Amino acid sequence: MTLESWEQDTLDWDYIKQCRDIATARFTNSLSQVMAVLDGMIADGRNVFFAHTMAGGIPKAKVFLVVANRIYKGRGPRHMSSQALLDSDMGKLILQNFEEVSAITFQHLIDFSAAIRERVEASGGQPRSRSDARRGPEQRHR
Repeated sequence: MTLESWEQDTLDWDYIKQCRDIATARFTNSLSQVMAVLDGMIADGRNVFFAHTMAGGIPKAKVFLVVANRIYKGRGPRHMSSQALLDSDMGKLILQNFEEVSAITFQHLIDFSAAIRERVEASGGQPRSRSDARRGPEQRHR
């Protein structure tokens, strides 16, 4: 993508889904391994805090960084509407990435820690979870 073409450029969504499926499998496999190790480290009756601190979702492609700079910091003729980004394939991919990095990975944490949380709670402990996943720049000022 270039600064001149990004609004019209299209992405191969089938290929992106394949990549996403591979990444999800890799992430959940790693998370399963981490939970197996943690399970052996957390004694019954202990309080447990699961913190979800994922960040990311923004491509570090030069074209996006320039567009984002114009949307978030641009003034006068250098300002660009965020709607153009949201309507583009690049914008749709970024929104999908934010959802994956914040909401979906948090759900994986909840799902994969369920056995530990249930065991700890059944033995008198208190399990807690919190997501501190970073939100996109457009959401930080709300």
